[in-house]
Amino acid sequence: MAIRTTICISKLVEKTNEMLTHKHFNREAKEALCTNLEGILHSTGNYNGFYFNGPKDDTRESGPRVNDQDYYDRHYILSPTLSKK
Repeated sequence: MAIRTTICISKLVEKTNEMLTHKHFNREAKEALCTNLEGILHSTGNYNGFYFNGPKDDTRESGPRVNDQDYYDRHYILSPTLSKK
């Protein structure tokens, strides 16, 4: 008999957000974290967007571009349907 385990998605969002602030993660590692989290959030109906971390750069109109080093420096917004337990 298979054992089913579950995780608290809000804790996963919080932990991913924390890991995305670490400077020792390179761009590829952060991309993997973002891709994984977004897949989970979309498949469970809990995607609520993100904002870019870091100082605002007035030379860019809408945040980092895809090829920028800081493109994956993000903070995911917790869906209101998720509790913070």
